[in-house]
Amino acid sequence: PATDGSNQAGGAIYVSSHHRLPPGKIEDFLDRHGLVFKKYDQNLTVRDCPFCHDTKGKQDNLWKLSLHSIQGMFHCFRCGTGGSWYDFMRAVSTGQVDSVGPSSTSSASAVGSSKSSSARDSKATAAGATKLPDSIKNAHNHLMDFPSVIDWCRNRGIEPETLQRFGVGGAKVSYPDGNGGWQEEDSIIFPMYATDNCKGQAQPPELQPIKYKCRSVVNKRNMRMAPKGTGLGLFGLNLIGEDVDEVIVTEGEMDALSVWQETGRASVSLPNGASSLPPDCIQLLDRFNKIVLWLDDDHAGRQGLNRVVDKL
Repeated sequence: PATDGSNQAGGAIYVSSHHRLPPGKIEDFLDRHGLVFKKYDQNLTVRDCPFCHDTKGKQDNLWKLSLHSIQGMFHCFRCGTGGSWYDFMRAVSTGQVDSVGPSSTSSASAVGSSKSSSARDSKATAAGATKLPDSIKNAHNHLMDFPSVIDWCRNRGIEPETLQRFGVGGAKVSYPDGNGGWQEEDSIIFPMYATDNCKGQAQPPELQPIKYKCRSVVNKRNMRMAPKGTGLGLFGLNLIGEDVDEVIVTEGEMDALSVWQETGRASVSLPNGASSLPPDCIQLLDRFNKIVLWLDDDHAGRQGLNRVVDKL
């Protein structure tokens, strides 16, 4: 399970249970950057928050920044800034402190409450998916009606049986035509799943498709997510039983399809390529004891690997 946040580093911040910093890592980082701190149990309190406006030397403005010494999430009780260890380290190392925003709450127990709020958000987004156009929502029922989609996948080594197993569909989807209008193109539809209890247990009715990635098979530049305003899920999560404790995470949907087709191993894909692992998806991976990252062996893949590892 994820951390319950029963520490002083407040803010609605989810931290994976897989994420454990080596002993002394945070202390060494603070020392190297000249940040004076005190340690209380599992929390580090920093005298001068690098995200705050001028403290003017007033004692009441000092010692407001708290970090969890094991998992690194942080929150300042003066300026409200908070985030993960990855956010803190990147901002302080680069000097781009404006890149980190405020936590959604300044409550000291907010990390603990983030699970329940995330569950409510997930339920809301799952319900929102029902407002999709029927052509996208029911695309999996019309896969075989789109030979262009079948051919596009076969040219990439993926058989229709694999597509059907993952709930992949076909539909006519509208994209901007570059002239202020829209044009319809045959598209492959990838459903992304999440659970309304945010525990990643792939058991209905908790598991819901909350987002669909629509990708044109006519023009590879045309891609859109639907519906707008919902959270993100994991493609392939719907096939993983609750007794499975190992998963392969790939860079894209076609990679996940290939992994399963060739190996039979449980696989999911990142929603936005190698560069992104949203907090919504970290929670869905938390149930697995072993996570294998299967990203492209290129510059983007290697950079993405480090980002994903940092977040997990």
